Amino acid sequence: MSLWRGFFLLATFWCLVHIIHHFKQSKSSSSLLPLQLSSRTRTSTTNISLHSLQLKIFTTRWNSRHDELSSALSRRGNKTLSAALRWFYDLGSVSGAIGMLVALAGLLWIFVTSGLTLFNKISAHGIDSSSHGQTLLKRTLETLADNTPNSHPPLVTAIIPGITVPLSHLPLIICAVFLSQIIHELGHALAAARESLPMTAAGASFTICFPAAFVTFPTVGMKALSPQARSRVTAAGAFHNLVFWCFLVVVLRSGVANLASYVSGYRNVSDLGKVVVDVDQDSPLSLHLTKGVIITRLDDNSLAFPRASDSFWTEYLTSPGRKSSIGWCIPRTFLEKSDSCCSPATLTSSPLACFVSMDGTEHGCIDPVPVLTKPRGRGRCTSQEDCSPDSSCVAPDKTAQLLRLTVQPSVSEDETVVLWNGPPREIWEAVIVGNWLPRAPLFPLWIPFVVQDFWEYLTMATLSLYFFNLLPIPHLDGSELLQSFVDLAFPTQRDGFIYDVEALESDGGDYEGPRKRRRWKALIVKCFHVITTVLVASCILITLLNSMIS
Repeated sequence: MSLWRGFFLLATFWCLVHIIHHFKQSKSSSSLLPLQLSSRTRTSTTNISLHSLQLKIFTTRWNSRHDELSSALSRRGNKTLSAALRWFYDLGSVSGAIGMLVALAGLLWIFVTSGLTLFNKISAHGIDSSSHGQTLLKRTLETLADNTPNSHPPLVTAIIPGITVPLSHLPLIICAVFLSQIIHELGHALAAARESLPMTAAGASFTICFPAAFVTFPTVGMKALSPQARSRVTAAGAFHNLVFWCFLVVVLRSGVANLASYVSGYRNVSDLGKVVVDVDQDSPLSLHLTKGVIITRLDDNSLAFPRASDSFWTEYLTSPGRKSSIGWCIPRTFLEKSDSCCSPATLTSSPLACFVSMDGTEHGCIDPVPVLTKPRGRGRCTSQEDCSPDSSCVAPDKTAQLLRLTVQPSVSEDETVVLWNGPPREIWEAVIVGNWLPRAPLFPLWIPFVVQDFWEYLTMATLSLYFFNLLPIPHLDGSELLQSFVDLAFPTQRDGFIYDVEALESDGGDYEGPRKRRRWKALIVKCFHVITTVLVASCILITLLNSMIS
């Protein structure tokens, strides 16, 4: 799916939403917004609002269910369950504190590494300092940058449909994020029921292409809770995301997914290789690789699990420095015919490819097709000792850019070899592979691939929500959680009226301590807000600059 097509579909969606809204509004004698969808009592309503590119659903119909749960947990017969939930969400508070520290440390790491990367790029473009102090600063930063492992992948990779991931993945990402947010809000609701905090409303919104879910509680009731109870309610959402992430990882690692091979119409063929799910029609490989065939080897490397990891396909095709340790025994008379294609100065295209002996002493030009396209072809060798005296153990030179894909059309058919001449990365960009093969033609090939992608996005989304919501930024859970921790660390008298009367009787001296403590707590929270907000904004700005500067 192209970027323009994605914009067109999104624009079409919002046009339809506004048309339906206008049609409903014209039929109703009263305003559509808010629209009462419930026939229940006045205290149970569902409202839909539409403002520009934001669609919002707001309901109170779950409030009574939440109150019933809260009453059930407060009964004597459920004391054990209530105590277990308290212990569970106390653990969530501890997890929230750890997650907040990890999120802040990660944010600082991203800021430093991204800043050093940007500095290196600017330096490479010839921007230099003129003053002595700036020169010293530049040398210091260059020293730090040199010690940074540039070969390692970035700590965080942004998931941007149409840029870092295919635009066709946008619906999967939206569903994964929305499901993760529902898990998050369920955590807040359940913890609030444990603390007998009523729920005022629940709902969901869709802004442009970003989904969101929410639950709301009375502000006065939330502030009336003790710091421990507030921390449990506030951290519960992120803690649910963490627990859900652990569940997804355990299911994936335990092999439970392989049980689907026995109950579904698909078979896991990872023990044979990789299934071709799709091929770019503009690639020459589309003429040789059809959907559903199994690629069993890349060169001499098996793609079968467990000999090859699930990421071996990507690693082998995108990593430089590939070198074969197995060659072919070729008569020396073939090598001696010509070596013109081995010269770097040769620019003319030729059907011949440069082959070099394993010890590097001989080279020559050979037609690679008869040699490389036979799975059981000419004799293989690892050194000159494996060949006859009139033959040489050779392999394609790395400049030849030759790669063999061993293909099995079906589980029962014999293997064939497709010879690729070009950058290996183009194979990775043009061919999409998976592990599941339909047992019958009735089942689409892409369903397991979509499920696998959705599982990966769901895993990333729920873990990302865990860390992001714990950042101490206004309007995020981390801000309220930080306030709860500060109140817990520096408690103050909650009955302000009594202290006001005592302060009047004693000229305000007795009230100065609690008042100063409140000011210090507010200052601590505000400092965290400002520092974290500046770090987030700086990371976004530096990341954008890094993407603009090549």
